[in-house]
Amino acid sequence: MRYISFCRALAAFLVALASVSFATAQCTRQWLPGEGIPGANGKVRCAVDWDLDGAGPQPPRLVVAGDFTTIGGTLARGIAVRDNTTMQWSGIGSGILGAVQALVVLPNGDLVAAGAFSFAGSAVVNNIARWDGSSWLPLAGGLSSSVNGLAVEANGDLIVGGRFTHATGVLVNGVARWNGTNWSSLLVGVGLVQSVAVMPNGDIIAGHEFSGGVKRWNGSFWAPMGTNLSNTVHALHVTAAGELLAGGAFLGFSGNPRGIARWDGSTWQSVGSGFNTTVRSITSLSNGDLVAAGDFSLSGTTPAPRVARWDGTAWSALGNGFNASCYTILARANDSLWAGGDFSPSGLLSGLRLAYFDGLTWRSELLGADQPIDAITILPNGDVVVGGRFERIGDIAANNIARWDGNAWFAMGDPGAAVLTLMQTAAGDVIAGTNAFTGVGSAVVRWNGSAWLPVGSALVGTVTALHEQPDGSLIAGGAFNSTPPSSVREVRRLVGANWTALGGTFDGSIYSLTTLPAGDLVVGGEFFSIGGQIVRRVAFWDGTAWQPFGAGVSGQVFTVTTDALGDLVVGGERFVGNQQVGNVQRWDGVDWQELGTGLNGPVGVLAKLPNGELLAGGSFTVAEQVPAGRLARWTGANWLPMRGVENGQVTAMAVAADGAIVVGGAFTSTDGGVRGNVAVLSNPCPATVTAYGSGCVGAGGPLVLEAEQMPWLGTTLVTHATGIAPPSLAVGLFGFHSTWQELWLLLAEGQPGCQLLVQPGPLYLLLPNAGVAESQLVIPNNPMLIGQPITHQVLVCELASNGTIQNITSTNGLLLTLGSL
Repeated sequence: MRYISFCRALAAFLVALASVSFATAQCTRQWLPGEGIPGANGKVRCAVDWDLDGAGPQPPRLVVAGDFTTIGGTLARGIAVRDNTTMQWSGIGSGILGAVQALVVLPNGDLVAAGAFSFAGSAVVNNIARWDGSSWLPLAGGLSSSVNGLAVEANGDLIVGGRFTHATGVLVNGVARWNGTNWSSLLVGVGLVQSVAVMPNGDIIAGHEFSGGVKRWNGSFWAPMGTNLSNTVHALHVTAAGELLAGGAFLGFSGNPRGIARWDGSTWQSVGSGFNTTVRSITSLSNGDLVAAGDFSLSGTTPAPRVARWDGTAWSALGNGFNASCYTILARANDSLWAGGDFSPSGLLSGLRLAYFDGLTWRSELLGADQPIDAITILPNGDVVVGGRFERIGDIAANNIARWDGNAWFAMGDPGAAVLTLMQTAAGDVIAGTNAFTGVGSAVVRWNGSAWLPVGSALVGTVTALHEQPDGSLIAGGAFNSTPPSSVREVRRLVGANWTALGGTFDGSIYSLTTLPAGDLVVGGEFFSIGGQIVRRVAFWDGTAWQPFGAGVSGQVFTVTTDALGDLVVGGERFVGNQQVGNVQRWDGVDWQELGTGLNGPVGVLAKLPNGELLAGGSFTVAEQVPAGRLARWTGANWLPMRGVENGQVTAMAVAADGAIVVGGAFTSTDGGVRGNVAVLSNPCPATVTAYGSGCVGAGGPLVLEAEQMPWLGTTLVTHATGIAPPSLAVGLFGFHSTWQELWLLLAEGQPGCQLLVQPGPLYLLLPNAGVAESQLVIPNNPMLIGQPITHQVLVCELASNGTIQNITSTNGLLLTLGSL
């Protein structure tokens, strides 16, 4: 046979592969951007539009400030600006150390921030600072105490109000003027000031703390404005028409204003029914409508949760409102509205302390989950499904479960309760275990693409572990209703449509399930016994009863899995006396063994890489005496710390087909930035398999070559050629280059339409079984091979009755790119 001229031994190819030298790829994993906590991690107290180019073509940028240190996944201390194009937030310089309570833009475009702080950037500033486009600068010696309000006069002078008594040595008593060079007083001031404004005629208005009401400076003296504002005036707002409005904590009596008032030139008048408690901010829309925000929940008897709109006749709720205080409301160009405050993710949530109004509802434009992630699975197409106790993720409302397609989050209906565990069946179904103990429906539900349906008969309870055995049996562990309201802890198997208990009841929680290579089902948790049989936190089902692994382990087992050798590995908390040790152990068939020197804190989840190595996530901070940041990798010989999560804990983990690691839990920071309970650790050197060319049709039908897994270093690649008719032999080819040559031009037995797709190289004989020819390639664990392309194809020799080759056909080709984990 002429194709024998191509032959080399497979062993020679493997030797060549192991010794070949290529430029080493850089494979440092990085946390992917985008999954920051939604909004800010501290109060947002003020906002302003900042026009950087004045009359130039660029639209103003939104600036918000408060006492946060991160916003939208970005480190931004105290103050942040939003890019109009990318919609991303960034800090201004190195930020402000303290609480920023007021913002204003000067005529020259400089930004002024004031509040209760001593440093802006590296400058000592004493409660007020100016950003000149490149650095933070003090305004002389600053002010002696906190600032609450800022306003700008027509000539560009800055008016400041607050709790201070002195401005760089000048006695000012709550109100001061800055002319760009020096501070000056307005007579002896007016005392404690919460808000300031400048009227069109130049009069300066100051709103007091406590019961001082409002005073006006006419250029010569201060005069009271009315007497019927009985408490703190938090907000002063001058409309485009020159009207003055005040918002505050005044509750009204005998017809006096409640929460908001309009000055009619001689007295303060009510604005509709007002509000049942404090107004903290007021803004105007282009049509003259007002928007007020604060602590209130009602206007008269009309529900208005913390934000409301005045249409000239009555107040009405604006969208879904907020569940806690709103400190600032800003109407921007085109009447877009932004709000900041202390509202948090529950009930009528729009975002974490920062939200925008889309015309119908308040929303957050930022990513991340508002509550911890408890479960993760990855779909065959690469989409990530996360489950937990969240109400929002990214910019969408999502009831405890959501899907990420690589670009955006999508809701996945309502599974009925918090999702505690997720899995995919071999058939590709997504199954969720929920906390449906008192809910309606079942604690095990299946996603059919549009809705959640019970799996089998309704299972009322809390499912904390799900698993599919090799025979397709679905297993659930948790606490189930027996006779309400009591419950029993059991492992149950779905038999037909019914959930049937395996063995007796557990005396503690069940957290994880897995199957050993021999087929035994393993359960881990905090139980001590099952049906009276002492097992100590981990046990296996022998088909009849639960059996212990030796003496068990002496602490909670949160996660169970198998390693590359098929041995059982458990993670959790193990204690000997008062000394915490290990937290990960392996059953060697006789006894429990520590993995290396272990991890210094609880392990909440174990996951397996395609090469058999184990990943551990939890709340530990040290692995093998090296800082580990809640993530570590077991190589089979030792623990390697990974680029980590900086706070909280990791409780869920999954490995994508490209080797990227998706982690979830309760954390807000990684060493790659701010995160909102979910993050992706990239793999820049993925293994890939790409089919090219097309197989031809042989006597058994179309010939198709597929890989079982990706070609990772240190693994054995297995491929299958299907569609082979007996009697046939097959020849597997591996090479470093592809080609496109018609077989019939090369070999007399080659069939038209069949092509040689691998440049002549090593080939070896395969014996098909039931129409399938299996090839195996051991890939050396040599970093020099990362990124190396290898081509692979199978030729099929169809035999005549006398054993001679009758036809030679071919499969498609595979282009294999070797990757590293």
